[in-house]
Amino acid sequence: MNADFVAVIGPYGSVMAHALSNVANEFHVPFLSFTSLEPSLSPLQYPYFIQTAPNDLFLMTAISETIHYFSYREVTAIYTDDDQFRSSIYTLGNQLRDKRCKSFLQSTIATRLFINSIRYS
Repeated sequence: MNADFVAVIGPYGSVMAHALSNVANEFHVPFLSFTSLEPSLSPLQYPYFIQTAPNDLFLMTAISETIHYFSYREVTAIYTDDDQFRSSIYTLGNQLRDKRCKSFLQSTIATRLFINSIRYS
């Protein structure tokens, strides 16, 4: 295959980043992602993938350390219901469990409803 492009930039979410990483590998072009936080997009499996944002593990560890520092024992995470944030909240839950957090509740908001509520606010 012949490619008429020199790089891939984007996308917004981690699901599409997995698919585009395969394209970048096939064409041997760099893939620059500024929003994908998925730790499974490793440089060993995707050598052309360049992650410019910190991954979920790094971010959720920082959040759990902050929660632990302030001695919060009950935490509720409200997040949009999509693949990227499900992974983040799962990672946060593991981090808080390791810190012996008493209660970790999760509540999702459908992405479409979240966007519509912002639009009409």
